[in-house]
Amino acid sequence: MDSTLDKIIKQAYSVIGRGEKLRPEHIDSAINLLEAMLDSWVNRGFDTWRMKTLRVSLPVQTVVAHDDVRYLCVRSHTSTADTEPGTGDNYKPYWVEIKGDVEILDVSWAVATAYEAQNTVAVVDPDLAHISGYAKLLADNDVSVVKFLPQRKFAELSPSDTGTPSKVTAAPATANNSWVLTLNPTPVELVGELELRALCYRNDLESTIPAPRSWYLAIQYNLAVELGYANGIPQDVLTGIVNKAQFEFRKARGADTEVEDRCFVDSLY
Repeated sequence: MDSTLDKIIKQAYSVIGRGEKLRPEHIDSAINLLEAMLDSWVNRGFDTWRMKTLRVSLPVQTVVAHDDVRYLCVRSHTSTADTEPGTGDNYKPYWVEIKGDVEILDVSWAVATAYEAQNTVAVVDPDLAHISGYAKLLADNDVSVVKFLPQRKFAELSPSDTGTPSKVTAAPATANNSWVLTLNPTPVELVGELELRALCYRNDLESTIPAPRSWYLAIQYNLAVELGYANGIPQDVLTGIVNKAQFEFRKARGADTEVEDRCFVDSLY
């Protein structure tokens, strides 16, 4: 069956005997009814969300050179004599010495200067609802899986650990449709991109129905019920359509063997 929005709307009108000579206002009315119907189905296990693959660049790190030693900032702060790398009484929570040859442009350390720890990544997408599943670190033709941790578990990790990120936590940002990823260990240098799976809200209906083929008939006949009530179809005719719509809904839902199948998203793994 064709999943296009236009096709399903015409078929739904045909079910109630109104499939001929549809005008633009008829289509608009059907789209409004379909939007409301699908939204109401969320409570019945029909979540028309979708998975999207997003890529974000890892941040350029804050590195300073001080007394011929290079240090990586692992906690944001404004510098004081107390946090002076290598010599301050309380520098260790803020700076980690970098050993080995690392290709990062650095600057000289200075007092009363704001230094930012670059262990977070902002993810912004107009449809973004939730980030979960897995992430992959893409760098130098190497791909490694980054494990998501609950916020409480991530809080137990030390921010002073440095190296290739292997763990990440995701939290909603204050701005709408944006999340912040916190990486651990703190990346020592720019290592490429982070690829992740994000759960996104369904866009407004445009040309296709965001559902598997097993749900097409359920959508068509349930839309026909809504159109029937809106168009004053006789009750005896409408009763038969209601029964068919209920049957198709139960059949479609019964065909889903896994809970995630009813969310209509790609597999997370």
